[in-house]
Amino acid sequence: MARTQDQLTDEVQRRIRDKTGGTYEETDIQQSLNRCIRFLQNDHGMYPAKNRQDINVFPGIYEYPLPSDFHDIISIQDRGNPIRVTRKAPYEFWLRLEQEDNMVAIDTIYGDRFLLLRRASAGSRKVLHNCDSLTANGTWAVDSGSSDATNLTADTVNKKKGSASLNFDLDVSQSGNDYAEIQNSTMTALDLSAYADTGYVFAEVYIPNNTNISSFTMTWGSDASNTYAATVTTQHNGQSFRNGWNTLGFAWEGSTQTGTPVDTAIDYLAFRVTYTSSQTDDTDFRVDNIRIANPQNLEIHYYSSRFVKSNAGALQDDFQSGDDYSLLATMDDDLLYHWACAEGFEALDNSLSQLERQSFDRLLSKVKPRYMSERKREVTRYY
Repeated sequence: MARTQDQLTDEVQRRIRDKTGGTYEETDIQQSLNRCIRFLQNDHGMYPAKNRQDINVFPGIYEYPLPSDFHDIISIQDRGNPIRVTRKAPYEFWLRLEQEDNMVAIDTIYGDRFLLLRRASAGSRKVLHNCDSLTANGTWAVDSGSSDATNLTADTVNKKKGSASLNFDLDVSQSGNDYAEIQNSTMTALDLSAYADTGYVFAEVYIPNNTNISSFTMTWGSDASNTYAATVTTQHNGQSFRNGWNTLGFAWEGSTQTGTPVDTAIDYLAFRVTYTSSQTDDTDFRVDNIRIANPQNLEIHYYSSRFVKSNAGALQDDFQSGDDYSLLATMDDDLLYHWACAEGFEALDNSLSQLERQSFDRLLSKVKPRYMSERKREVTRYY
């Protein structure tokens, strides 16, 4: 096990005191150790921080949430077998979406990162309703008795797929129940037994103003009394709801069952938006392309931001207390020692700082070939 923060602090302070007679405070050493960790993570994919997590990949779905400790990607694997994927810049990922399979990218929205992945053989899917018409496959209607939905139309101008989307407005004084719902109880029955407890119902949803939106609920069943219902509070990529189009994914597994729905004869759909009591009347909520998909279960291998373990065993990004220790092998934790010594001597304007930097560089040059970086590099084309 690597040395603890207290052990490293004692050694660094002793070294600096013996050579200069000066002192390097404990809080400064902790900050120095954490700067070293950030350098090692950003400069080189470091072996102690490797992690992996299952990921369900769906056909036609390209945005996925990343693990909370994600730092950088290594590979995508299928039952232990690496998949040959090309890492792209996000712009190139979208540019080549229709021409190239097995691409991966890391995108951000206001600093929040998510995974872009196109997998050639991801899962299976079936359209539940294309939302191109109010009457072409059953009849869509607002639930005006207990919800605030009103003015349901087929919107042929603003849609995500096909020729139209379902467009409805909110009249918050209509029911006072803080939700709006549209329903279709007469659509053509579908056999969804192959998706039971494994599939996700996806929909493209347009939000005109997300300020007071709490959640969305999709309900499917063999009639209005025998249903499954699932609720989401974020987009499928893990991001918060945003103004404009959002891709929502409703998991069958864990959904709320009412009655005894017949999985081989699903002919009922209901879509609900729930909001806070601060919601005001609004127009032009839209839903489009309702479909169900089974995933392909893959595994993402990645470098984690977790580089330190507490005495209680909790993984964390950096040193926070004296009994924390890094995940480096004992033979390699002198990297932290030399870095902290170099910064300590530098703070005292001592020439030994350069010698410690050289010791750090020599040790790192031995670690790197022993544990080659596995992170994926972006491949760029010029157009």
